[in-house]
Amino acid sequence: STGNSLTSATVDLNHILMQLDTISETLDQMEVKTQLLQCNLTVCFTHPDKMACLHSCVE
Repeated sequence: STGNSLTSATVDLNHILMQLDTISETLDQMEVKTQLLQCNLTVCFTHPDKMACLHSCVE
């Protein structure tokens, strides 16, 4: 019984670690997207004439 619970705990721990890795990757992607959006906002406020180019490049 102790062996089964230890195996179950190991499987649960591995699952948790995999989920944490997935969350970490998602947060990394969100960080990049956030930085790109900040750049877009900076261009929008400093060079509003260039926003049309950004919109056409994104689409």
